[in-house]
Amino acid sequence: MSLVIVTARVHADNVDAVAVEARRTFAAIAAAAPDAGYAVCKGPDGTFVAILDAPEGSNPLLAIPAFVDFQDGISAWGAEPPTSELWEVVGSYRLFERTADSAEPERLTGSLSLERRTSNSSAAANRRTNQEHDPRRA
Repeated sequence: MSLVIVTARVHADNVDAVAVEARRTFAAIAAAAPDAGYAVCKGPDGTFVAILDAPEGSNPLLAIPAFVDFQDGISAWGAEPPTSELWEVVGSYRLFERTADSAEPERLTGSLSLERRTSNSSAAANRRTNQEHDPRRA
């Protein structure tokens, strides 16, 4: 399974607007119920990370006007151009599960390990980061 991960750092005065628009976009995605999983996470420094889990080589969210508007808005709100990478999932516990009956995301109950297809050193860094931030190790 592969994921598209988009990272966008936005101007500090746009962080709240991006979060509001993301929530609005999720309402449109839920109504359309595409064959895809999608998440947007906000970091403490005004960086947003979007994760798309869709059938290989497709993005069914592009058929949803609110998603396209949100995607265009990220470019306008950004402090720098967003980056996009294809990552391969090498381990997951219930994070990327989807069912045909539900547009609701599964509750996170485990840990995630992602590996960039282009960098082995990044995988090692991700493993260290996951171990350092594992709440069971606190």
